[in-house]
Amino acid sequence: MSKVYLTESFSCTFKSRVDYTNTLQALLDRYSAAGWRLHSFETPGYGDFCVVVFERDREE
Repeated sequence: MSKVYLTESFSCTFKSRVDYTNTLQALLDRYSAAGWRLHSFETPGYGDFCVVVFERDREE
């Protein structure tokens, strides 16, 4: 079965660790409730945004 991917990003510049964790957890909760699984995420060293990629099986 093939996969479908969804990419989200959010600003992570000047976020505290707690703010970053809460933002990431909210994304994980929202998309997992809709049937998406976390594929990967990237937090650039000094970037201004973080990228989260979700996947799920393609509905055919």
